Amino acid sequence: MLDSKEQLLLPPEHDDKLNQGDSQTLLPYKLYTDCHSQPPDSIPLSPPQPPTSPPPLPTPSPPRSHRDREPPLPPTSPQPLYPTAQPSPSPRAILSPPLTILATPSPLYALCLTQTALFAGAADGTIREFSLPDLTHRRSLQLHSQRRGPNSPTTTAQPHKSAAPAARVTSLAVHSSRRVCATTADGSLASYSTVSGGHVRTVAGAHDDRAVNAILNVPVADDTGSPGRLYTAGDDGAINEWEGKSLRRVWRLGGGAAVAVPEGEAGSGGASAASGGSGVDRLMCLVVKDGALYSAGSAGVVRVWDMQTGEWKYEGVQGARQMVDFRRIVCS
Repeated sequence: MLDSKEQLLLPPEHDDKLNQGDSQTLLPYKLYTDCHSQPPDSIPLSPPQPPTSPPPLPTPSPPRSHRDREPPLPPTSPQPLYPTAQPSPSPRAILSPPLTILATPSPLYALCLTQTALFAGAADGTIREFSLPDLTHRRSLQLHSQRRGPNSPTTTAQPHKSAAPAARVTSLAVHSSRRVCATTADGSLASYSTVSGGHVRTVAGAHDDRAVNAILNVPVADDTGSPGRLYTAGDDGAINEWEGKSLRRVWRLGGGAAVAVPEGEAGSGGASAASGGSGVDRLMCLVVKDGALYSAGSAGVVRVWDMQTGEWKYEGVQGARQMVDFRRIVCS
């Protein structure tokens, strides 16, 4: 092996640096010397690895007979896209809150709701008040008959205590948070106080002493401070508008101007049979929408009234009818 200096072929000017031990110059020299100071045979080599054999292939199993085969899975029916709920053995388990069954001694003909109470009108002329949501009976109000004959309606602050019980309650309406109004089959209109539990006002002969079948409260903004106007419909074929606070009649729609139904065309439940052959359409229901009042009755006629002017706009009837000033819709 050659000398390190000759192998590196260092120039003569580096001799002084080698003798002085310059670290920057001695570093490559030392590394080279360490690598070539040992013979090649003295460098340990890793032992040769034995050749690895490939993993053994799985041995194929012998074919099984039909007796050794697994039984087929039972056929499954397709699942419905919207599964139906199974009926519960206990109906109370699927009701939240539990359903409360309310029973009264007399048939009920009218219902109305406030924020905290349910009012039910019965066939014996009684209004029963129940609390919500448990329907606990609070109190009962007995309406009294106020027949005055076929004259103008008479308003009283309190009913006569000696008067007979009124006929059945036909309809109820919530007038405000403190009042509920009721109509009866003998033609009375009464307001009931939810605070004191008594009458506020009673109107006798509201529809010429004939049955009042429907009542509707319509909120309005007027100078009287009333929370709304009341509309009633009765067997006289008229619609009466009432100031809700004082129960003063504002105006009367229809009545004598109602369309007469010919004898025999109303059927078993029509005006001729129900009103004693007078031919007057008995108004049974009222609804309101967008300043228009809709009424319907025993003659199968639906009329639309303008609530601002009190005039009826048009009507639709069932069966052949004669045109009246081009405002009636004729259909068959």
